[in-house]
Amino acid sequence: MVVGLQPQERAALFSQISANFTLVGDLELAMHKGDEEARCRLGRKISDGLRLMIDGGLGWKERMAEQAGAP
Repeated sequence: MVVGLQPQERAALFSQISANFTLVGDLELAMHKGDEEARCRLGRKISDGLRLMIDGGLGWKERMAEQAGAP
């Protein structure tokens, strides 16, 4: 199933995924503490974002909504 995003939706999703990458430090801390629930939650959040960027077609390049229609 293909899902289409408007430029503004894509920009918002990209921003949220980028912000989630800052959770790597929290994931590391949860690993050291042995907090299984936090490890799973944080790991899933980070990996889902990576999956969207790599396999889901979101890509690695940040684009502003107003740039999407530009050549």
